[in-house]
Amino acid sequence: FWSYAAALMLLLLLMFYWRVFPACFAEDLGLTVFKVVAEYVICAALACAALLLWTRRHHYDRTLLLLLLVSIGLTVISEFCFTLFPSESDYPNTLGYLLKLVSFYLVYKALVETGLKRPYDAIFSDLHKSEERHRVLFESMMNGCAIVEVVYDAAKELVDFRIVAVNPAFEKITGMRSGDITGKLATEIFRHREAELRRAIWSVAQTGEPIHFEDYAINIDRHLAYNIFQTNINHLVIVFADITERVQAHREHLAAERSLME
Repeated sequence: FWSYAAALMLLLLLMFYWRVFPACFAEDLGLTVFKVVAEYVICAALACAALLLWTRRHHYDRTLLLLLLVSIGLTVISEFCFTLFPSESDYPNTLGYLLKLVSFYLVYKALVETGLKRPYDAIFSDLHKSEERHRVLFESMMNGCAIVEVVYDAAKELVDFRIVAVNPAFEKITGMRSGDITGKLATEIFRHREAELRRAIWSVAQTGEPIHFEDYAINIDRHLAYNIFQTNINHLVIVFADITERVQAHREHLAAERSLME
């Protein structure tokens, strides 16, 4: 801010106090070289701005991007028109101001109207894209994943947890459908309480520290390796892998070793 303010103050002093700012129009010559070169410099700067905007197009709403690019394009044409007329009354001058007026209107549509009427589209475009990327990752994971909401009683003791969302791998490993369990409490879904899982959820909810452990899930008759971490004060993410075959293979290996020793 202060750099722009200083630059503006310097220009005002050059024009009105020291009166050394170069002339842009002479009655006997028309436009001066300074005026023409300045217009070309402005056109080049606007073209660079449009190019930079285009390279970052994925960060902007499509309508907002189009309005800004068209506005910049019209401004470039208007600045170019200002270099064509030999006197202040010729039609290129009028055309230039008309194009600049349209350009200002498009900027209003892009930044003011869009920002006020559709603020979430303009401001949270990156957030929507980030959420989409996380959704794709969530649904394509090989491990089961469940987002749960921790439920407390009046004494702030953990009494249950509610299923907020599960991924396809969760359905495959547990045999439970998302539509049947989403929004329900764990006590409504599972016949048996998983004591170790409950203790782990309680620990993560209280400390915020992630936990990794392995346990036998009696409700689905599978051995699972859990990773549990907190996303906010009331929500946890439970990621688990089915290690039943590994556990069984290890037991068979131990049994074979004991047989050999006997």
